[in-house]
Amino acid sequence: MSKAMWYMNRLRAMSLPEIGHRVREQGLRRRGRTLSARPWQGDALHDLDAVGMPVDPVRFDAIAAECAADWREQVARALAGNWRFLGQDWDGVQPPALWHHDPATGTAWERDAYCYDISYRHRADRGDIKHLWEVNRLQILPVAAALWRSDNDEQARDLCLTLMDSWIAANPPWRGVNWNSGIELSLRIVNLSAALGLLGADAVPAPLATRVLDTLQAHVQWVHRYPSRFSSSNNHLIAELASLHIAARTLPGLHNGADLGRQCWDELMDQVLTQIHPDGVGAEQSPTYTCFTLEWVLLSLSVGAQSGDEVPDAVTARLIAAARHLRWMMDKNGNVPRIGDDDEGRVILSGPAREADYVGLILGSLSAMLNTPEHAPPVTRPHLRQLWTGQATPAPTSAAPQGAEFFDAGGYTVFRHMIQGRESILAMDHGPLGYLSIAAHGHADALAVWWHLDGQPVLVDAGTYLYHSGGAMRDAFRGTPAHNTLSLDDADQSTISGAFNWSHKARTSRIAMSETVGGLCSVAHHDGYRRRFGVEHQRKIALNVPNGYTIRDRLTGTLRKREATARLRYMLHPDLMARIDDNAVFIADATGRDIARLTMAAITQDALSPPETPHRPVLGEQDYSPDFGELRRTQVISLALPAADLMNGLIQTRLEVLA
Repeated sequence: MSKAMWYMNRLRAMSLPEIGHRVREQGLRRRGRTLSARPWQGDALHDLDAVGMPVDPVRFDAIAAECAADWREQVARALAGNWRFLGQDWDGVQPPALWHHDPATGTAWERDAYCYDISYRHRADRGDIKHLWEVNRLQILPVAAALWRSDNDEQARDLCLTLMDSWIAANPPWRGVNWNSGIELSLRIVNLSAALGLLGADAVPAPLATRVLDTLQAHVQWVHRYPSRFSSSNNHLIAELASLHIAARTLPGLHNGADLGRQCWDELMDQVLTQIHPDGVGAEQSPTYTCFTLEWVLLSLSVGAQSGDEVPDAVTARLIAAARHLRWMMDKNGNVPRIGDDDEGRVILSGPAREADYVGLILGSLSAMLNTPEHAPPVTRPHLRQLWTGQATPAPTSAAPQGAEFFDAGGYTVFRHMIQGRESILAMDHGPLGYLSIAAHGHADALAVWWHLDGQPVLVDAGTYLYHSGGAMRDAFRGTPAHNTLSLDDADQSTISGAFNWSHKARTSRIAMSETVGGLCSVAHHDGYRRRFGVEHQRKIALNVPNGYTIRDRLTGTLRKREATARLRYMLHPDLMARIDDNAVFIADATGRDIARLTMAAITQDALSPPETPHRPVLGEQDYSPDFGELRRTQVISLALPAADLMNGLIQTRLEVLA
């Protein structure tokens, strides 16, 4: 998509008040250029003993006893210049080159230009900006500081201090691409503050301490000057508010610090109620983004508790709802369905950057801070962030929820049952595309299903892959054919109009829940194909006791394009293998043991026991992204048939658990 088209589509997503805000923001940015031309000088902050996020020594010692080995490994890798984030390596790249090095191309991003003069979204000569920004989040600093505190490791302390000094020298305020995004500044605020709290005042030489406090104040001013508002006020706004609140409470003497802290705290509490639905589902329609939001909130709650900030009862209730929803979605091994975008965003790290158990870790902290052991994850482990977010100790023993639950505000049906002696979790999406007018992190996955069996993801969607540099792949991974639902002529239910934008959004809702002869049943539909094809897609999912589920798909309305092709897809996790025997697909685990069977049949009418005409599915392969920036191939089960066949009948998919 061209740069001009991107801006045109972005403009179309804005309301008139937002357009006015953007005009004023551009004026502020132009005036901000003059600030970059002169040296930055912050307020003189002298009370270094009170600077930084508070550290409970007893809790720290308990965490360090379990985590110090991870910290040693991470510090050793950093000392060797062996960095790895989001599928990219920075082998041997050392500061100061590190701070502007693009690992995808080996070139350097701009470091001297005014930050808002640098284009990072539409650059054919660079890789994804997220790779650069990931290193510049400075998440190694608290890890190195923690190792110094636990082991009295002077090399770790010196690494922390050297990286701080190097980053400040290479990134003067407002200059270079690292000052371009408020959420990136917010992440540095918290990681610098956490590192200072762990190091202690005596470990930081006075001249460096002054420079660190100066750059922290510059970060605070810039984040406060350019907040994410209107269609951008998603998790970015949560990050900005939480970081400003934390800075205001941990930088004594900060200009207007008390007022800033109170203002940001109040707005953060309001945003919790806005960005988490009453049923606990995150409004961005992504469990990992929900947890990224929750991590910010938990960090701010921890600092707020030290400062006497009161949490409204409504916010506590909403956080409990979030914990309940995440527990309902989580299998026995701590996995949750990968829904929507996942860029592996974390605030505080403790070991390897990729945390496959991130949702479980955040849920453990959330249940510990809220004192709701019934929502504790089935598995957890110690982590540095638990120093501030709460630690689930002893190991959680809560029983998993059972039955069916309908999260209608966020839009999910979840079936959790023991089938053939195995834990089975099936979820269906009947919620909104995403949050706000651009639905930035949503996918066109209306009525998609995800299935986990005995702690193993079975039916999955394709993942995320890349953001700014993804191009056509970014669209493909968000599109309907990359999800376990029905498509017409391989079209998307919602219309993509940019890497983080949609020009038309399918509307989805649950119609009914009922009891059937075999068990529970949930029915939902979406109108994403009404404008182009004149029809809506309806999907019914029923629990069939004792061995599995049936999924029934049909079209309603008046089909305008009689020659259209309907295609059902079910994507398998790459750890599994499928084979076709007669008309059935047998799904085997990594040992080769068959764990499930999938069959498809046409039905002429939606009755309890109608005649069925078996169809033979096709096995193919499709791209799958296990982690941000990485690709694999995995198997896809599909069936193509004339869309007209789904007007007078339906196609039924049976998912059976094998004993």
